[in-house]
Amino acid sequence: MKKQKTKKNKAKKAVRREKIIDIYLDYASATPVSKSVNEAMTAVSGIFANPGAIHAKGVEAKKLVADARVRIAKAIDAREEEIIFTASATESNSLALSGVVDAWQNMYPGETPHVIISAIEHPSVIEATLLLEEEGVELSRVPVDEFGVVDLVELKNLLKPNTVVVSIMMANNEIGTIEPLDAISKMLRRYKKEMQFSRYPLLHTDASQAFQYLPVRVVKPEVDLMTISSSKIYGPRGVALLYVKNTTPIFSQMPGGGQEHGRRGGTEATSLIVGFARAMEDVVGMRHKESERLRKIFEYGKSELQKKIPDAVLLGHSTKRLPNNFTFAVPGVESEYLVLALSAKHIFASSRSACQSDNQNDETLDSHVIMAIGGNPSDGTIRFSFGRDTREKDIQNALKVVAEAVEKWRSWSHAHKV
Repeated sequence: MKKQKTKKNKAKKAVRREKIIDIYLDYASATPVSKSVNEAMTAVSGIFANPGAIHAKGVEAKKLVADARVRIAKAIDAREEEIIFTASATESNSLALSGVVDAWQNMYPGETPHVIISAIEHPSVIEATLLLEEEGVELSRVPVDEFGVVDLVELKNLLKPNTVVVSIMMANNEIGTIEPLDAISKMLRRYKKEMQFSRYPLLHTDASQAFQYLPVRVVKPEVDLMTISSSKIYGPRGVALLYVKNTTPIFSQMPGGGQEHGRRGGTEATSLIVGFARAMEDVVGMRHKESERLRKIFEYGKSELQKKIPDAVLLGHSTKRLPNNFTFAVPGVESEYLVLALSAKHIFASSRSACQSDNQNDETLDSHVIMAIGGNPSDGTIRFSFGRDTREKDIQNALKVVAEAVEKWRSWSHAHKV
């Protein structure tokens, strides 16, 4: 009897040892909803009335939305009336660009508006501006250097009297490079002073990737419009914001019941907005400590990468980068192969922006960001993006799997060449 129990115990221990633990390294694509955010939303889940209703239940919901708006505005040093709630960062970016162009055209009918973006903007910004270009808007793209930093000289040369808005992301989602937003803001202010313009060109920035790790404030760098996403900061999906400086003209792109001071129609998602506010407050409270922790993991990963895959190249700026971004290229290996090799071992990473369409043809599947910094399309690019649950051992395990996959790929390639 004792022998049977011993055998059973050994079998159980063997099962435990074989249990595979998932390693998630795609936080730049999406973060889980944190415990504190879930608790905040659960606490108000019973308040389902329309915030626009005048009865007691509606007033209760309206107060929750108003309180969340105040807390969110405080997190970025804005005024509460400058916060517009949307359903996603994609919508916020589209509203920022189309909304200000429409307002400008209303003031200057018959004139051609001009919009400037960087060559490495998020797909939502690129697609929004391509639609504007089809409608007759003049579009310019600022090149970046090999580290993904915007060319300030070229940006200055692109400015025109009809430039309505310049849209430069605060930090890139694929390679983590932090853009010189403060210098760009100062450049635009000097240009307006020289041209004696009171308002244009406006400055918009997508801070969705940056908010967790940078001291994001709308007054430094001084911006006119800013996008922040809840789903990138451990908040719920389905809600984001667009900050619009109170002196910035903008036309609604979603007509409805006059919500958000007439700037974005649609019934407010009370519980999502409450969760968003809690997520932003949590980030502000832990930003510095978490950034320092992830920076150490990044440095560890850098040394491990050099040991395991000596010819791999870390992409992005060496110092001006988000601490959670670890993107590297491996010569001569397909990105998708590496992603799938990792996934087979329950390690989840990405090769490009998750917002890039899967319906593109083979020629456009290459990342526009990697192409803009002079990357080789034949090199395999992998992005590890860290989060609150990431530990050094996760990077160690992930790089071990990548190194083994690279060795197999090259052995296979060599065998087929022979």
